[in-house]
Amino acid sequence: MKRQLITAVASVVAIGALAFSGAQSSANAQETVRIGFAAAPTHITPVLFAIPDILKNHGNSYEVESIRFRGSPPQIAALASGDINIGALSGSALTGAINNAGLDLRIIGDLLRDGGTGQYSLTFLVAEDSGINTVADLRGKTLAVNAIGSAGDTAMRIMLRQNGLEDSDVTTVEAGLRNHTNLLSAGEVDMAMALPGPLLAMQAAGGFKTLFTMADAIGETQSLVLVARADYIEENRAILVDLMEDWITGIRWAADPANADAFHAVIAEVTESDAGRFGYVLTDDDFQRNINGTPSLVNFQKTIDLAVDAGVLPAGISIEPDYVDLSIVNEALDRTGRQ
Repeated sequence: MKRQLITAVASVVAIGALAFSGAQSSANAQETVRIGFAAAPTHITPVLFAIPDILKNHGNSYEVESIRFRGSPPQIAALASGDINIGALSGSALTGAINNAGLDLRIIGDLLRDGGTGQYSLTFLVAEDSGINTVADLRGKTLAVNAIGSAGDTAMRIMLRQNGLEDSDVTTVEAGLRNHTNLLSAGEVDMAMALPGPLLAMQAAGGFKTLFTMADAIGETQSLVLVARADYIEENRAILVDLMEDWITGIRWAADPANADAFHAVIAEVTESDAGRFGYVLTDDDFQRNINGTPSLVNFQKTIDLAVDAGVLPAGISIEPDYVDLSIVNEALDRTGRQ
């Protein structure tokens, strides 16, 4: 696999939430920034802030604590309560947070992009001998999602509606992303989501096939963005600029093929896994991240609009200008330079 030239990547508040320390704490750290994520290294936050030596601000002006959730929607309550300061939200989750929870949120950076030409897209697998050959064959079946309203769940429901199925035509089971392929292998669900690493493992093992991908449902998209409350941004803007400078520095370091072995070792340490499992990360077999830290707002808006059109969301939002603040990442880019 060739490494991609990336195109421009506390407290427990919900059942299953788990805290990770991003790096060793420093006595000089002035602020702990708690950031939500779902699965490392797909959500790369816990890995980036464990990269040694190259992050000049982490451990000085701030430190990161990464808090794990099943997906985007459980992070809404944590953002509301202040138990996390930055969330990783899908378009549906951001819309719900604003329309239903009344949160005043801002998109501040990129996290995940899905489905570029020749790139990995979130994959929905079924067993080869399941008799499921089309999306319409899912009627009456049990489907695994990580969380209702997550990016993958939204894409799946759009795909169901495109093929004449409603939510009531299937049974949905919520499970952590890391457990999906295990549930499918055990026959406990009829369809599951496969992240990049598990997908490669399932393809090597055989017996499973791709029914569709997120890109089949909604095309190329900005799956997840980093968001923060407007009042938190106002009170902590300088710290957030420092954090985004380190984010950009870290993702660029990780994307450099010369650092591949060291990067995989960091992932292995954070996830307590074998470093040999992570050769796919930041290649064409993985989600995309923007090395300037800036999201595709057009593609993120598209996912919200498609969900509304399909009836997955009762009402949408226009993210610009009210729910976007890219001044933080742009100031960070003044320090690092844009690539």
